[in-house]
This record gives sequence, C-alpha cells and structure tokens, in this order.
Amino acid sequence: MPCLSIIYLMEKIKKILTEYLPYLGVSLLISLPWFFKPGYLFFTDLPWGPTIKTSFTNNWFFTETIFILFNYIIPSDIIQKLFLTVIFLTLLLTAKHFIKNFTKNKWLSLALSSFALFNPFVYDRLGYGQVGILLSLGFTILTISFFIKFLNNFQYKNLVWAGISTGLAIMYSMHLIFIILPFYLLFLILIMFKIKKVKIHKLIIFLVLISLIIIIINLNWLYPFLKGSSGQAHTVNQTINQQHYQAFQTAGRSETDALKNVLMMSGFWGKENWRYKDLTKFKQNWGVSFILLLPLFIYGFYNGLKNKNYRQLTIGLTIIFIISATLALGIRAGIIKNITYWAFENIPAYKGLRETQKWVLNLVVIYFFFLTLGSVKIFKSKIISKNFLPYLTLLIIIILQAPLLVWGMAGQVKPAQYPNDWYQVNQYILEETNCQSKTLFLPWHLYMGFGFIGNITTNPAKLYFDCPIISGDNMEIPGVAYQSHSPKNQLIHKWLQTQGQAKILQELNIKHIILARDADWQNYSWLNDLPELELLQNNRNLILYQVKYE
Repeated sequence: MPCLSIIYLMEKIKKILTEYLPYLGVSLLISLPWFFKPGYLFFTDLPWGPTIKTSFTNNWFFTETIFILFNYIIPSDIIQKLFLTVIFLTLLLTAKHFIKNFTKNKWLSLALSSFALFNPFVYDRLGYGQVGILLSLGFTILTISFFIKFLNNFQYKNLVWAGISTGLAIMYSMHLIFIILPFYLLFLILIMFKIKKVKIHKLIIFLVLISLIIIIINLNWLYPFLKGSSGQAHTVNQTINQQHYQAFQTAGRSETDALKNVLMMSGFWGKENWRYKDLTKFKQNWGVSFILLLPLFIYGFYNGLKNKNYRQLTIGLTIIFIISATLALGIRAGIIKNITYWAFENIPAYKGLRETQKWVLNLVVIYFFFLTLGSVKIFKSKIISKNFLPYLTLLIIIILQAPLLVWGMAGQVKPAQYPNDWYQVNQYILEETNCQSKTLFLPWHLYMGFGFIGNITTNPAKLYFDCPIISGDNMEIPGVAYQSHSPKNQLIHKWLQTQGQAKILQELNIKHIILARDADWQNYSWLNDLPELELLQNNRNLILYQVKYE
C-alpha cells in the first residue's frame, strides 16, 4: 500500500509539472535574467530594499505581511524577483482558467494565455513599476471566467469565487471598483435572461454574499478611506484637481493618435517620461502583431454572434469595449472631455481615476475573449490542431506584441546593490539613536536618479534604513509639482524654502540628515552653513549630518 501511495503521488506531481511548467517557462522569459545577479530591481514606481514595512490601513497590507514572513528565510531581493515572477504567472494562469471554458487543448491554451502577459498595457505598467494593476488585470480575467462558468452550469460556488477574485482585483488597485463594474452589470443582465434556470432568492443571497466578500477583503483600507482618514482619501478628496487630469491624460499627439493608442492597448501617460523604452517608438515591430491578430479578433467576434450560447455575451462585451475605450480617452476628445470632467466632479471617488487610460484594462480582457473564440474555432481543424507549428506561430506573434518584455525587459532593468556607505550610515544611526528619532533624507524629491541604480526611481530610502525616514513626496511632474498630504512633509518643505531658517527640525524630532550625492545635491550646500548641523560622515555616496539642539 505505501508503494501504491508513493506511485500515485509521483504521478500526481508529474501531471502537475507537465501542466504548469510551460507557464512558468513563459514567465521566466521575462524574469530569469534577474535571478543571475544579486541585487534589487528599481522601477519608477517600484523601488525595493531590505527593510520591508507595512501598515494595516494599506491596501497592500496582506501582501507585504507575506513578504515580511518570507524575509525571515529568504533575502529581500530574491523575494522581489519571486514576486514579479508570481505576477507574470498569475496573468498566465488566470488566462488559462478562462480558456478552459472554451477548449481543453493544452498547447492552444498556453499560446492564448500569453496574450494576458504580452501586450502593450502590461508592458507599460510594468515598465513604470505599477504592478498592482497587473494583478488586478489577472483577477479581472478570473472573475469573468467564473461568471462564464456560472452561466454554463449555474453552480453558485462560481459566484463566490468571482467575489473573491473581484475583492483581490480591487485590493491591488482601488480603481477596479469602477472598471470592473460594467462586467458585473452585464452578467447580472445575462443571468436575468436565464431567469427560469435561476432561483431569484438564491441569486440575491449570493449577490449579497459577493458584496460582503469584496468588502471583507478590502475592509482594512476601505474603512479609513470612506472615513476620510487615510492618505488615499486625502489625495482623492483634497489634492486631485484639473491639473492632475492634464498631467495624467492618455498619451497621443492628437485625439486620433490617442484613440489609436487606446485601441492598440497603449496610451499610458508614463511612457512619455522616457523612464523605459516606448513600444510605440519601436518601429521595427510596433503594431505588426496587432494587425496579424486582428483577423482573429474579428473572427472571434463573428463566431460569438453566430453561436447562440455566446451571442448575448458578445454583444454585451462589445458595448463594454466601446464604453471603456471612450472613458479611456478621458479629457483627450470632444464631448468625452465634458463627460469625464462631470464624472470627476460628481461621482464619489471617481476622480481618483485621474489616469483614465486604466480603462484599457477592459479592452485587454475583451480582446482576449474574442481572440479565444476565434482561435478555438480555427484550431478545431485537424490539419492545424495536429501540427505544432501553428501553436508556436501564434505564441510568437502574441509575444511580439511586447517584445521588449523578454529577458528582463530587454535588459532595461538590472539588479543593483546598495553601496556600502548606505550600510555604514544605517548602522551608525541605528546604534546612535536606537530608532528613537527621525532622519531627514535629501535631496527632497519623490522621484530621482541614483548613480548606483542608473535610472530614475521612487526614493528608496524608507525601504533601506531601519529607523524612521522623512523623504520627499513631491511628484514634480509638470502641473503636479507638490501634493503632499503629510503635515510633517509640509513642514519640511517650508524648512527647505527658508534654507533652514524655520526652526522645525526639533519639532519633528529629527536628529540626523542624510544627503545623497545624486540629482541636484549640490544645491544643498547651504546645509554646511547651519550652526545646528555637525558633519559626521562625508562618504562617496552619502553625507551624514547630526542635528544639535541647544
């Protein structure tokens, strides 16, 4: 009997590896080179460091808690690389789950699943380090997959799973509250069409249950947000204005160009900041894969209308596609501009969606649906299905939608180690203060370039130093120069404007100042003239001052 159990277990493991290893392999097409060299990866909005911290009112609280637990046994830089690989794998596996509603062809599933990962929307967001929206995309695909399963078999457990995946989608990007709503309205209408197969009272119970699941998953950050006591609430309610809508508008030289970007799953405002290579400037390939896939999208749409099982779903998704593309344009076009401004001012929390290009997420999902319908129909042909070349061709065409994702974003992001003097300064402050005081980190920028990193990133000081750090949160994007919601940062801003004349440091319990020799650090030479500052260390990368109080 033990031998039979071992044989059964080995067969089970073999089956799992056979099914999932190809998806891991596709994920590693991006992340594998990052594992070859020690160090952290620095994206514009995703710095990393050895000090992993969290807050219960943060929407990343549960994920960051997992990081903290793993950090007891795994170095922080490895955790980051594993996390990014898990994100890529999540996109592929949620897409795989979706495709199982239409086919059991494992090689077609692998090829089609890559569409959820290799597309301009994912490339742009990863290039800027906005990985939360990537997880939200994956969980949105999973939500729709469970809704389709429910429409096929009316098993109510699928609604529960849809609620869980929706809760996770919103957890990683609060804007999904709006973006995923059209799908919920569509599936509720579709369910009502099949009212004879659905018990109304049971449906109401499960809809309430879904709502509770979504709320419970997000309660830790949602409650302070609704109460108006969180940083997110302050940003949405008091900081965001029309200047923000201009700064984060959908990219494009003209209205037509912006629409073209949206329809091709591009248009992210951040690509014009040159923090990573812009796919639309990659003339050797830009748009070619989309054109090659376009017949499959159209054929999928045609088959959706032709198939009575998917006709209503196809019509509904087409309507959502048009609405989402319109909302993604935002202030870039005619009457849509007026609608967008009205929504910003009148729909609670909607102005938090200041970069309306996030609505392109829905276009990725709907393209994926039509691509699946079209491909499944074509690959039913024996001539095609029994030949490996068509599967490989489809996979390559899809990957070439975003070829610069491959091999560590084509080498654009490489692991970097913090310099030794960062360690020395950290140890000195830790031993000297036991973290009973705060340290001011300069230059005063949210985004800045560091010599050891080689590109611009969010200031990583808080993620490196053990003791509390006060650093800049001024975005300095044209039209959005300063938007701090932190009272202490507003005081520091005042102190800097007066070049230390305002007596603020003691009030904030700041005992040390670190000046990094990066960005415009030479503009801070006036620190040497302040009598209350004593120079302690003058290293290659960091200068350390001690604040002396009378």
